[in-house]
Amino acid sequence: MSNQLLTVKEYAESIGISTQAVYKKLNQPDNPLNRYTKKVKNKLYIRREALNNIKSEEGEENPEETTNAETHTETENAHLRMIALLEKQIQEKDDLIKNLLQKIDDMTTLINQQQQLTLHQTKQLAERKKRKFLFFKTKDEE
Repeated sequence: MSNQLLTVKEYAESIGISTQAVYKKLNQPDNPLNRYTKKVKNKLYIRREALNNIKSEEGEENPEETTNAETHTETENAHLRMIALLEKQIQEKDDLIKNLLQKIDDMTTLINQQQQLTLHQTKQLAERKKRKFLFFKTKDEE
């Protein structure tokens, strides 16, 4: 089974790269993939065992792309964590604002009640003074 042969197209599909990329690698003299090639009737084949032995090497056609993809994923995850944190902070701020608005309403109600009480007391005091004044005035007239 390890001597089974794959066409260049089959090999490329197996490791997820283009046939042009495989041929480009085969044209490099020191590429390890060259050890697994065989020509049959002027057609180039690659032994199946190459999949196991150098698949990871071939699969990473451009290590920078893999690193960039990993960095992109890490950055995206960091952004998602930051968004979640900011949403939590916004929710906490909204709750705090709601609390403060409720306290303002409560204080406004208390102030209104205090003003009404003060007005009522002032009226009572004025009424007492008026009665006292009238009481003494009538006594003086007698």
